[in-house]
Amino acid sequence: MSSILTVVPVLDTNLYAAGDIIAATTAINGVGGAGGQARKLKSISILDKADQAACAMNLILLRSNVSIGTANSAPNISDANADYIEGIIPINASDWVDLGGSKRVDKTSTDVGLPLGVRGDSSNKAYFAIVAVGTPGTYAADSFTVTFEFED
Repeated sequence: MSSILTVVPVLDTNLYAAGDIIAATTAINGVGGAGGQARKLKSISILDKADQAACAMNLILLRSNVSIGTANSAPNISDANADYIEGIIPINASDWVDLGGSKRVDKTSTDVGLPLGVRGDSSNKAYFAIVAVGTPGTYAADSFTVTFEFED
């Protein structure tokens, strides 16, 4: 059995550069397992409804609502906040599939080579951010739909 949680992060609509934060720290509600145990992340899907250039990026999973920096600027995460990183999912430009008017990428825990346990905070939330590795272009404010599948 698994749980599917979908989040639409708010994106800056200005032009991004390589290395910029595409999505600042964003909550994933309902992540925490029973008794505060980590839940295994089975897959992540990102739908780019703006159909922008396929860009390499890193999806950063966090167990607390800490800042990695401001959207559309370089990451500026403190050493203390870096302790809250649960894992980083690399997405290559070649991972994106062009669907005509949109693009989609699907990653599984096997794709990234680790069975990732994600812990939530006391409010039953985990968090994520997305950082460009390549040059992404621009996006509409609600361009991305990010879907997480957790094993129960």
